[in-house]
Amino acid sequence: MPLRPIGDNGLYVVAIREEEGEWVGFYRPGGHHPVHIGDFLGDQKEYRVIAKLGVGCESLIWLCRVHDSEPVQYVAVKINTAEYSDATENRELEMTTRLQEIARCDRDIAEYCCLPLDTFRIKGPIDTHQMSADDPDETLRSLTRQVVLAMAALHRNGICYGDFRPDNNIIRVDLTDMAEEEVIRSYFGDETARVEAKEGYNIRPHAPDYIVFPREKCIYYHDRAIPKIWVVDWEDAHFMSDRPKQGRYYEPEWAPPELMLEVECDIGKSELTLEPGYGAAGDIWAVACTIFKIRTGFLLFGLVSSTMNEAFQEFISLLGLLPEP
Repeated sequence: MPLRPIGDNGLYVVAIREEEGEWVGFYRPGGHHPVHIGDFLGDQKEYRVIAKLGVGCESLIWLCRVHDSEPVQYVAVKINTAEYSDATENRELEMTTRLQEIARCDRDIAEYCCLPLDTFRIKGPIDTHQMSADDPDETLRSLTRQVVLAMAALHRNGICYGDFRPDNNIIRVDLTDMAEEEVIRSYFGDETARVEAKEGYNIRPHAPDYIVFPREKCIYYHDRAIPKIWVVDWEDAHFMSDRPKQGRYYEPEWAPPELMLEVECDIGKSELTLEPGYGAAGDIWAVACTIFKIRTGFLLFGLVSSTMNEAFQEFISLLGLLPEP
């Protein structure tokens, strides 16, 4: 279940772009691990933080340089919240471990699924956090083909992805042998905003001194971009024989009609949860919506602020009448 804030931790960010970084209220017991540029992560302190790649409710993703590596190597380190790092609730680790086993005999899983090179836990000031390190114009037709091959590989191995969308299909970037300064200058940057505490509250030990903002530049246009996709983020993946993860958030633009019927409420609200019934068919719907977005740059269904009735009117206008029950 996504991390939910418990009261006011008394912190705020001094920045105009606050909405583009993580919410500072998640720096609390059970929440994010405080990280600064230059910190060392890993069991052997082998990963040095140089930039932020992404922000989520349950994790933050940092670009790190592998310390003393020759040639120079970079990895993406995903740091889960302490709450999500609880092994009893973290099915992502179980799924990626299983996928690594499958990848030994299924070439498409190895080719299109981004799986951890390393997994470790770190003791924070309050909690323990789980981390994993990943390896960080061909035609759009080729990219969409890779998306289909990736989903086909998951399904033939009995796995539903559960949250398939363009944000979880990343373009690869080859940073091999690039100097650290060049990497930061060419794409990532280091824009930050100071964290402050209200009167009577303290920044320490929960929060960092500042928030780092991910850069907005589309990675597709990076000089080192490779026209190959990687499927990332396995938090909602599940075996077809298992019950789907409950209480998760989902994006209505990629959600199948049967899921919307089950929740029976306005689909524009982010609090909607996944009920039993989301399976392989839902993945296929999401793949189709993803392909449309990749090929056209537009959403197939723009449902962010729609009600359920409005959503189904849009489905019918594009796809025709619903089938008889």
